[in-house]
Amino acid sequence: MKRTAFFLLSLCLSVVCMANGIAGKWHCPDEVTDQIEMGFDNISCTYKFKKDGTLVIKIKGMTRVEHHSANPESNTLRRGYILIKGRYTIHDGRISSFVENKDVETYAQESRENEKYDERNIAVSTGAIIREKTYGEGRARILRERLLDHRFLWDWDDEPLIQSGKKLQIGTRLKCRK
Repeated sequence: MKRTAFFLLSLCLSVVCMANGIAGKWHCPDEVTDQIEMGFDNISCTYKFKKDGTLVIKIKGMTRVEHHSANPESNTLRRGYILIKGRYTIHDGRISSFVENKDVETYAQESRENEKYDERNIAVSTGAIIREKTYGEGRARILRERLLDHRFLWDWDDEPLIQSGKKLQIGTRLKCRK
């Protein structure tokens, strides 16, 4: 009984020690974000590993759409946000993640650059609000579907974990820097 308790305690401590090594905030370089097809020109991806085994991943994307070159105020900004929360474990230099469907949130937003809602012209303002809401709801669903094509970002099952100073690699495709 004492051996079993000692074994479990040492196993827990080894996982915590490994977790301490990768604890903190990590950022994906362009070589990783260029692989992510989410429909945005600029994408950033940040990982936050906590010592208690909690994992938070934030993926942000943005595209500027130019509608009319003579009027730069008619240009549109499209933004997307993905927030993934879960847990991770490390054992023998390998990492596994546990993410439930309810812990994946996607948001999308469309707005005109420098747009100010005009209270005097309520029809134009109402149209802009409806357009933004319609884009946001549809695009959020699309982001969630596209995320499934990029499982290497968040779905790890006993993947090799290599940490060297300020560099972190999970599997063969995911590389991060502190």
